[in-house]
Order: sequence, then C-alpha cells, then structure tokens
Amino acid sequence: MKPQNEIPCGVIQDLMPLYNEGLCSEDSIMLVEEHLQTCEECREIYGQLDIPTVRKQSEPSEAETFKKINKKLKSSKITKIMSAVLCVFLVIFGIWNVSWYFLKYRPYDKLCSNMQPSGIGKGTQFRTEDAQFSYMVKMPEYLSFEGGFISISPVNKQKHDIYIDENGNPEYDITPYVVMFIWPQINGETVYGADIICGSVGYQMYIDKSLNLIPFENQSDEEIEKYEKMISEQYDKIKALMNAADNMWGFDAD
Repeated sequence: MKPQNEIPCGVIQDLMPLYNEGLCSEDSIMLVEEHLQTCEECREIYGQLDIPTVRKQSEPSEAETFKKINKKLKSSKITKIMSAVLCVFLVIFGIWNVSWYFLKYRPYDKLCSNMQPSGIGKGTQFRTEDAQFSYMVKMPEYLSFEGGFISISPVNKQKHDIYIDENGNPEYDITPYVVMFIWPQINGETVYGADIICGSVGYQMYIDKSLNLIPFENQSDEEIEKYEKMISEQYDKIKALMNAADNMWGFDAD
C-alpha cells in the first residue's frame, strides 16, 4: 500500500509527456523523477529509461560561446560600418545638392525669371525676344557644375543679297551674323564667346569685355590674326549683342 501523501501513478503518467519534452517546472520534474525511482510500473510505461539524478540544460562549451560572441561582434561591427558609410554618403550628397543649388542652379534660375520654357525637356531651356534680339538660357544639368550658358542672337540672322558676277551669273552674298554666348561666373569674371557665322561655316572664339580676342591654347599666329580681323569687321554687331546682354541681365558690359 502506497503512502497517502504519494502522488498517484495516473498524475505522474499525465506529466510524463511534458517531462520528456522538458516542459515541466522544476517542482514537477522532481516529483516525476522521485516517483520513477520507486515505481517500476511507471518506469516501464516511460520506457524503462535510466532515471537522471539531475536534469540540467546542456551548457555550450567555451569555444561555442566565444564563436557566438565573435559572430555578434562582427555583425555589429559591419552594421556600424555600413551605417557610418551611409551617413557620410548622405552628408556629402546633401552638401553637393546645397552647393549646386546656390552656386549653379539659382543664378541661372534668376536669369530666366521672365522667360518662357522652350526646347526639349521641361525647364531646361528658356527663351524670349524683343524687336532685335533673341535670348536663350540653357539651364545646367542636375548636380553638374559644368554646362549651362546664355546665348543672344539677332532675330533676322541672315541677309541674302543677290549680285551678278563677271560672267553675268547671279550669286548670293550671305552677310555674316554673330551669336554671343555667355557663361556667368559666381566668383570670377564673366566669360564671353562669339560665334561668327559665314554661310554654313562658324568661327567660335572667346573675347573679353573690351572685345579683345582670348586665344585658344596652342592657337597659331595665323589663326589669331584671322580671328582678330573678323572681330574687327563684326565689332558693331558683337558690341550690340554685349550691350543687349547688359540691358537684359546686367552684366555691366563696357
């Protein structure tokens, strides 16, 4: 006869599945193990397993613990590095955006405040004209500190005069016309360029405010002399374009 305070086999047998899965509380584990040590019937039901004297959760070895810690440290280090790189990229990108906006985009945006968008790509070109000249502002590309310019050209670009040559044949005399290009500078002297077009041929050159030629690098003396002569011949047209730019945008042309 079992003592009155001994737990019935039925209760122990109900706890066996939980005990076998390690889901019992410490008190229930002790009760099951004490019972199994004294009850042969329950041991057979449980599978006649050796009854552990102490049921402990296996602890990882020192090497395994070190590997886990090292893995976490590496993961944390990589995350920190990636976060730092991302932060640096965002800071640089933000600085570049702000610099481009104030140093490049905004000055051009002010120049075309009273002009209408024109050309391919909305907001990339702006145009207007008066009785004599056509004005165009080409906006700089996004985040690019290169590109962007202004052009001023005569409304009536070409004049075709017909004359008779010595053989009595009609010939067309195409009077040269000039287009001026301007590259405004935020910190520095504004850059001027003239494109003197004779028929289908154009001659591009840089000039200063006094309409003096600024030679290209390695430009020959012959070319320099030729370009200076063209500037002299088209002086009034170039000067008129420069004055028009001054009246339109206030570049203080001489």
